[in-house]
Amino acid sequence: MFNNSIKYLFVISFLLIGWSFHPPVQAQQLTIIHTNDIHGDIVAGEAFWLNNSSPSKVGGFPKFSTYMKQQRQAAADEGRQLLYLDGGDFLSGTPESDLLDGRPLIAGLNATGLDFAVFGNHEIDLGIENLKQRLQELEATVLATNLRYKTEDQLFDHTTDLVVLELDQLKIGLFGLIHDNTPAMALPRLVEDLIFLPEIETARDAVDRLKNKDVDLIIALTHIGLERDRRLARQVDGIDVIAGGHSHHLLFNEEIVNNTIIIQAGGRLRNAGRLDLKFDENQLVDHNWTLETLYATDYPPDPEMQEILQPYLDQVKSFLAESIGQTSGSIKGYANQTSPLGNLITDIMREKINSDFAFMNPMGVLESLPAGPVTRGDLIRSVRYGNHLVELKLTGDQILEIFERTLKYPDRLYQFSGGVLKFDPTRPRGNRTVLLTQNGQQLQSSSTYTVAVSDFVAAQPIFNSPVQRKDYSDYIIWKLLEEYFSEQSTVEPPYSERYLQNQPAQSTVN
Repeated sequence: MFNNSIKYLFVISFLLIGWSFHPPVQAQQLTIIHTNDIHGDIVAGEAFWLNNSSPSKVGGFPKFSTYMKQQRQAAADEGRQLLYLDGGDFLSGTPESDLLDGRPLIAGLNATGLDFAVFGNHEIDLGIENLKQRLQELEATVLATNLRYKTEDQLFDHTTDLVVLELDQLKIGLFGLIHDNTPAMALPRLVEDLIFLPEIETARDAVDRLKNKDVDLIIALTHIGLERDRRLARQVDGIDVIAGGHSHHLLFNEEIVNNTIIIQAGGRLRNAGRLDLKFDENQLVDHNWTLETLYATDYPPDPEMQEILQPYLDQVKSFLAESIGQTSGSIKGYANQTSPLGNLITDIMREKINSDFAFMNPMGVLESLPAGPVTRGDLIRSVRYGNHLVELKLTGDQILEIFERTLKYPDRLYQFSGGVLKFDPTRPRGNRTVLLTQNGQQLQSSSTYTVAVSDFVAAQPIFNSPVQRKDYSDYIIWKLLEEYFSEQSTVEPPYSERYLQNQPAQSTVN
């Protein structure tokens, strides 16, 4: 009888313990969730690649929030640690975020539990003082190891140099790199007090300091682009993971360079990456990278996140939804190449101040305009928010040099208006221009011409030595588009070719 009582007590105790048992958290299994280049995209986009006539919704914080909740629950159930990292350029880039100084984006990141982010070059677009306020509100740690104030040699406000994170048995070291050529990508007034230290030297120093702290894993959170990530891995030993951004690469498979795992997850919060790391006695022994596209069918919007974001969306909804005009057909815009929308925007810029030429940077066109009614939101999304018009006086030689430089990189051509360029891509770089005409007349190298550009373009080295400069701070580019559309009954896509490839003369055989 006594033995049976002991047996029953043992069984009951086992069942009670089993019901309350949860797997212990093991730092020997670490999951990294990675996003990059969100660019203020808090709402879902359209997956045109699935069905152009009736695209599905993809991405946005409500779907990402569902994904994150699933990932956190699975990690807890399986005894894995989880970190959420972001590769920078999170704050600005859509009217929903920009019109509200980035506040809804910060709310979304806080609600999804971002742990660490790197400072991206577009973080400063909405102004330095505004950025300081947003970073103060962000609950995550922002890494900016190679960013300093010029005069005081101190880190930017609310950023960190490097971090050592202890997750049970595992010590993780993190540092963050922003592109060291950021001044060439930004308005001078926004970076005049900042210095961007060289990436490679900064990384070597950071790795040495982290090794001195006996870390088991070193993660570089970078916003320098995939090519520079590869260079970083080749030239700096000891980095285990590079979680990158800036170049918007969609890496379905991780890259391994010099034993460094390189990951990147596209952009615009349409995808999320997951890197699983396994350790044996604190040594990294295995990894697995998967990239998940956030389709609505797989990740229905999280009501809690929608409730957080809705007050922000309500503030700008009517302003963005107002119909401004209409098009006779979709006006396509392509970043890094000439397009009908690029032609239209530069035509409007040139005509506004009656200049001879107008230029827009290769990445200046962000989205196409739809066929039919066009809203204010459509116009703001098509160009970089807040840029204003600048008039430059340049010589013919300076303009020819601009074209020669852009022809060095045929996949990054400046949009332009005011002429036709005939070029020969088979010629050596720097000598590819065959003929440039303006109003049917060949450009004169010694003559002076007026050129309309945005303030961003005017700050680029190729444009920053004008004979004369005049700023039109009231002529905001997207507002010029709005003015033009409101004056037209219907806007036609301008299809004219402005870069003409020279055709070699064909020989005749008698």
